[in-house]
Amino acid sequence: DIKQWVEDLIEKDPDAFDKLKKERMELHYSKVEKADAILVLNYDKKGIKNYIGANTLLEMGLAFWLKKPIYLLNSIPEELDYAEEIKGMMPIVITQDLSLIKL
Repeated sequence: DIKQWVEDLIEKDPDAFDKLKKERMELHYSKVEKADAILVLNYDKKGIKNYIGANTLLEMGLAFWLKKPIYLLNSIPEELDYAEEIKGMMPIVITQDLSLIKL
């Protein structure tokens, strides 16, 4: 499984993991740059309703900087320490209604 593969890579070759992570982040940033908007699939995770993790927050920040619309599938997770930063990006909460996405 992928989770075990990642854990093994981190243990055996942390530098290779860091390189892989960098490459994946660059790929995601490139996709954000090329996109007309982003849709954040913020499902429940880690015991947090509508979770938005660190990497997603970074991608949202890039989209915000590039003046691209940010859509959230579900409401902003209020219990996160960075909920105010998310609000500051003015995302459009579509409450699972994809027809609300306007490009």
